[in-house]
Amino acid sequence: MDPVKIITGVILTVSVLVLAFLILYAFYKMGEYTLNSIIAIIHRIYLQITGKPIAFYIEPTSNRLDLGSRKYLDEFYFYAYLTPKEKLVFESRVASFLSERRFLARGGLELTAYKKVQIASTAVMLTFGMRKFMLNSFKTIVVYPKEYYHRFTKQYHKGETSHMGVVVFSWKHFEEGYVDVTDNLNLGLHEFAHALVLQRTLDSHYGDLVFDNYYHQWEKYVSDPNVYQSIINRGYLRDYAKANIMELFAVAVETYFETPYTFKDEHPILYGLLKKMLNLDPILFYSREQVKLNT
Repeated sequence: MDPVKIITGVILTVSVLVLAFLILYAFYKMGEYTLNSIIAIIHRIYLQITGKPIAFYIEPTSNRLDLGSRKYLDEFYFYAYLTPKEKLVFESRVASFLSERRFLARGGLELTAYKKVQIASTAVMLTFGMRKFMLNSFKTIVVYPKEYYHRFTKQYHKGETSHMGVVVFSWKHFEEGYVDVTDNLNLGLHEFAHALVLQRTLDSHYGDLVFDNYYHQWEKYVSDPNVYQSIINRGYLRDYAKANIMELFAVAVETYFETPYTFKDEHPILYGLLKKMLNLDPILFYSREQVKLNT
C-alpha cells in the first residue's frame, strides 16, 4: 500500500478528530446558553420554512411520579390529548418541576399531592413546546385557600407573580380555572405566563431565542396604539387585558389555551405570534380524537 496515502489518511483522520475536539471544547467553554441558543435558531429556521411548531422532546424521560401522584395526571384535561410518548415527556417534566419547587401553604390550606400536580401540570402545559420549560427563576409557590390580603397593595388578591421568584395562587380561583376550560379564565396559566415573561430578565441563562424573538414582535405589534385599541374594541379578550401590555399577554395566554379556534378567527396575528412564541398550537392537540388515543 502506498505509504504516502497511509500518511495522508492518518493526518486527515487526526485533523478531523482534533477539529471535532476543538468544536466540542468550544461548546463546553461557551456553556449551555450558547448550545440552547443554537438549538433555538434551528427552531426558528424550521418555523420559518414550514410554518409549523416543532418540539425537541429529547430530554430523558426517566423521571416518574409516584403512583399516588401519577393518577392525578389523568384528571388534568390537557394530558388526555397527548400521545403515549408525549405523556411520558409530560409526566417527566411534571416530576422535574415538582422536585425543584418549594410549596408553601398559607391560611390553613391543606397542600395535597393533587394540588401540587395540578399546579405543576399547568406550568408544563404552558411550556410544553419549549426546551427550557422549568421556569427556573421561580422556585417558590405559595398557595392560599382563597383571596388573600396583600399588605403592600392593601387589597385582596387572587394571585401574583413576583420578581423575587415567587408565584402565589388562591386555590379556590386556581381550581375554578378548570371547572370550565372554555371560559377564558385560568389563574394558573395567567400567573405562569407572567413568570415566563419575567424569567427573560431574571435569568441570564434563559437563552430561548425563539420565545424572545417572537415576544419582542408581540410587544412591538400590540404597542401600536391603533392595533391595541382594535384588540380591545373587539371585546374578545376580557377587560383585564386593558390594564397594560403584560396583562394583555397573560389574558391572551389564558384564551389561547381555552378557546383557540375562536382566538385564531378573532385575532389571527396574535394567535400566530403565540404559536411561534410557545412553539405549541393547542388546535393540533384539541383536534385529536381523545378516545382513540387513550384506549
